[in-house]
Amino acid sequence: MDLDEHSYSPALLCQPGDMSGLRRILDQHNVSAKARNDILVEASKIVYSYQQLVDHLARQKRLLEKEVDHMKLSEAPSPQGRPLASPAESELSKMAEPQSMFQVKEEPLEDEDEVPAGDKLDRLQLQREGRRMLMA
Repeated sequence: MDLDEHSYSPALLCQPGDMSGLRRILDQHNVSAKARNDILVEASKIVYSYQQLVDHLARQKRLLEKEVDHMKLSEAPSPQGRPLASPAESELSKMAEPQSMFQVKEEPLEDEDEVPAGDKLDRLQLQREGRRMLMA
């Protein structure tokens, strides 16, 4: 029994979930039932491992392609001539802008004509401190 004499296509030998091609070849060479089953079990393990490897490599390839695309975008010049910021940098810059997180309307608390001058200053200070606390 010399299997090396014949050229067998791996696709013929091991179709995922179907070892009938390999079983047929082993039967042609009069391999014992126990040896045939052992070979089929090992071949199934190899095919399964190979499929797992192919799936893993495909996932890795997709991740790398995403990283490359992201790098290309971050290196592309913006209309202002500087590279575009990464998503994390964009988020940080949005957070740094006080108006992006909190829209503060500057309205007098009461009609300014009715409020004495001293109270007006106190209320403005309270408004400013309140804004600072909200933004911090």
